[in-house]
Order: sequence, then C-alpha cells, then structure tokens
Amino acid sequence: MVTPVCYLMIGDFIYIATDYGTTKMKHLKENPKASLVVDEVNPNRAVVLQGLVDIIERGQEFDRAYGSFYDKFGWVRSDPWKAGEAPFLRFRAVKKMSWL
Repeated sequence: MVTPVCYLMIGDFIYIATDYGTTKMKHLKENPKASLVVDEVNPNRAVVLQGLVDIIERGQEFDRAYGSFYDKFGWVRSDPWKAGEAPFLRFRAVKKMSWL
C-alpha cells in the first residue's frame, strides 16, 4: 500500500500525522514494518527508508510531536486535535538507501 503522508523529522525519528480508522493504521497494528520514500523530481534524487513504526497516542512524546506539527503546518492550527483523537506514527529507520 502506498500512501502520501505529512511528516517531520524530530531527533532520530520521523513522525507522521494520521487518523484512527485508516487502512494505514489497520496495517501497522498488524505489522509495524514500513517503508518511507522521500523524492524530488528536479533534480532527480530520493531516499528510501525501511523501519519500524510505533503508534504514539498520548503523553510527553505526543505533546512534543504535536507542538512541532502545530508550529510547522497551518492545517494543524486550523483544525487542531487532542491526545486520543488522532495519533502520530513514530518511524525508526533500520535500513537506508539513496540516489542522486
């Protein structure tokens, strides 16, 4: 399954905003392995990451991720949510590939 996502790099992890009830969440609950591709058309370059995902629903880590998304993205400020209403996915890369 391929799905566009909104993400931020925070420390050593990539955080992805998502919603409950999505196919992505269903799949990740069954199998936490995932891949992430970030590419650019001009110039043609990309990075491919394979890794593991944890679902972050509450607590200090949720609050830090939410604050970073809130500061960066207007869509978060215009439609805010609280802990327990929508989670973040914390992606930890274990394998990396790239090309220029």
